[in-house]
This record gives sequence, structure tokens and C-alpha cells, in this order.
Amino acid sequence: MLKIITKIMTTLSGSLLLLGCTNEIQKVPMPNELIGVWQQQGYGKVVQINSDGFTLYDITKMSCIKDITGDKNKWDEFVVSTYFEGDVLHLVHSDSKKYQFDKIAKLPPICDKEVPNTPSNNFEVLWNTFDENYAFFDTRNIDWKMQYNQYKPMIYDSMSIEEWFKVVSNMIEPLQDVHVVLSNDSNTLTYQNRVLSPFLEDILQYCQTKIDVNSCAGSELNNLLNITYNYIENPKRTLNDNLTYGIVKNNPSIAYFNLIAMSGYDKGNSEKYNDQIALIDKFMDNWLKSNSHIDTLIFDVRFNGGGYDENSIEWANWLVNESKIIMAKEAKWGNGFTKSTQIHTQPKANAFQGKIIVLTSKMSASATEIFLLALKPYDKATLIGEQTQGVFSDALLKKLPNGFNFSLSNEVYRDSSNIIYEAQGVPVDVEMQNYTKEEIIKQQDLVLERAIAIAKH
Repeated sequence: MLKIITKIMTTLSGSLLLLGCTNEIQKVPMPNELIGVWQQQGYGKVVQINSDGFTLYDITKMSCIKDITGDKNKWDEFVVSTYFEGDVLHLVHSDSKKYQFDKIAKLPPICDKEVPNTPSNNFEVLWNTFDENYAFFDTRNIDWKMQYNQYKPMIYDSMSIEEWFKVVSNMIEPLQDVHVVLSNDSNTLTYQNRVLSPFLEDILQYCQTKIDVNSCAGSELNNLLNITYNYIENPKRTLNDNLTYGIVKNNPSIAYFNLIAMSGYDKGNSEKYNDQIALIDKFMDNWLKSNSHIDTLIFDVRFNGGGYDENSIEWANWLVNESKIIMAKEAKWGNGFTKSTQIHTQPKANAFQGKIIVLTSKMSASATEIFLLALKPYDKATLIGEQTQGVFSDALLKKLPNGFNFSLSNEVYRDSSNIIYEAQGVPVDVEMQNYTKEEIIKQQDLVLERAIAIAKH
């Protein structure tokens, strides 16, 4: 359960940063048509490709930071296919991750020199990266230039790394975006925006008095889950303990799923989305064959902080009966946005045909919200609980000269009706607070009870 704490309000989705170094002995040359320097449309990245492999750079108007390198084998772990439209190179990872690159003659001139590792330069790189890529300053009512004017005078070259970290954390805090994270390599200095459900705020406030906060919080969350599982007949676990499922007591036609993550389903810790999807497919195919009598599925994502969009959409593929455009996304690019990418469902031939009731909370975030958007066009899911977190973008990962890693939201998602739910979250059909203090004392889960009542009518 401890991993729930570390997964709260995180996302593992990324762009080319999924690529990394490799120690493969056999070298496979890169395709000739890819050799050269390519600047990504949006995302603030340039990739240099030669016959031996690639090097990825993070760029702003004042910085160029070498990020990672890899060979053809590592490239193929991310890039499923490539194609050209005129001079534009398209890299395809999945239906929801498609990127465009323009060929340029050489690396930008800013890459000719290394950015010195000073507090001032690190501040400037971070501020400019947000300025050029963050998509939601207006949505979140932030004057980013005012933030610069307020916090830049606090930066001086003799300050400690802890002092620098505090100033920068204070600058990004008003964004209230849980995809905005700043940390050093050892994670001894970590900042993440946090907007939590009332029940989780209560838990964390209580656990602040304990020596091991994470252990305390994990134990308290387990207590809440045990209240819920008391409603389920012989609950079972699968997908590396990320899914707990069973039949509602005294209601043999109502099934219950509690999915706590949209990733991590492989005990071997494979993060390849095709491996994860294969595990989803195997489970759902077997479960449906054994449970053809089920007419309502209660899908609980109140503890699900996200994961991979591909997994979210695959879960939806097992719950819908026709292919539809479910959403579209675009990334900030200069003063505008990249070309919109439409995302579709691809329903399974033996998909579940019954009613769906989804339980949500403020913890339901990122890829979990993608799951909800995927169900939205079908009008077959009833949402009960709290409005979700409101963070849909993949987390754009970046590095600073001082070795700190940070992330931000640069993509805008629109649902099938062209509505943007960033910063407000997906609305629910029946609004209820989860796990009130009175419920916990009485060992009740009134949100689940409401779902069961709806399922029976």
C-alpha cells in the first residue's frame, strides 16, 4: 500500500525521455533517412541522430542541456513506427503519443556552449522552460512574469542548494498542478504540488506527528480499503496487486473492481506498454468468460493517481461496444499549439455490455482521468464521488544544469465535445465526499453503498 503514497498524483507518461542509455554489444545502425538533426514541434527538444544512435537535448532560448543518449535498440523501445509528411518526421509510440519533428541544418547555436551550473542559471533555465512550454498559466490564473520579478531577486550565487530549492519551490507552488515536480537525483529535496481529497488530507495531517509518515499513511489508507472490501465477497488481487476484484455481497450480478494504478501490472517491472496491455487483455478475457451473468460493474478509481494513457484506454476498450473519437490533444508550441492528435477507442469483440458505475475522488488523476474521458462519449458510465484532480497532460520531463529533474504540463486534452477539464477535473453525476470521519467511525463506505443502490435499480 505504500506505493499508493508514492504514486499519488504522479504520472509516468512521457515523451522521448523514455529513451535511455544501453549496453548492448551488437550495434544496429540507425536508418539513413533519420540521420540528421531534428527539432520537435513543441516539447522543447532536439534530437541528433547518426548511424550509431541518438542524443536528446532539452533546449530553451537561453539553454541547451544534453539529456540522454542511446542506440537503435533503445530507440526501438519507444518508437513503434516513423513516417514522413513532406519534410516533417512523425514518430509514433501509440495512438495517444505521436510526435512531429522538423529537420534543421545543425544543432542550435545555443548548444555550442555549456550552461554554467550556478543558482542564477538554474533559475533561468527552469523559468524559461516553463515560459516556453507550460500550457496553463491563464487556466490557473498565474502571471508567470510576475513570478519571475518576485523570485529572481532572491537568487544569488553564494546561496546553498537548499536555499535555492526553497525559492524555486515557492515560485511554482501557486500553479497547484500535481504534474509540476522538482527533485534532485537522490530525492532528498523534492517538491510536488498537491491538491488532495479531504480524507487524504486528514490522513497526512495525522501522520505528520509520526516518525515514519509514509508507513503511517499507507496503514491508514489500508484501513480505508478494508472498510470498502468488507462489502465484497472474497476479494482477490491480480496485476501485481494493482487490481482487487470480486462480487458484491448478496448481489451476485454486481461486480467490483478497485484499480489503484494505470501502470505497474507486470511483476517483472516491465514498463513497455504492450506488455502491460497484454496483461489487461488476459485478465479481462478470462474474467468475462467466467462472469457472463454480471450486469453491472462498479469500477473504483478513488485511489488511482495515474500511469499510462495506453493502459487507461485499453481498460475502456473492454467496456465499450463501438469505436469512437474519445479525445484530442495538442502541445504548446511557441505562441500556439501543435497539430491536434485524435485518440480513438478500439473495442474488444467480447467487451462487457452491462452498466458501469465509476467511483472517483480528488486522487483520481492524470491517466485515470483519461480513462474517464474515454468512457464519456458512450453515456453508459455513472460517476459517483468527488470531481477528479484535473491534470491530463503527460508530464514533460526536463533537467537542470545542477542535476535536478523537473516536470510540467504542456499538453491540452479536449474531450469528445471539445471541453477542457484541466484544473477543474471531470465532473461527477452524483457528488459525494469519500470516507467522511463519521463513515470511518461506523466502518461504512457510503459512496460504494450509493453505487450498489443505483446498480440494483
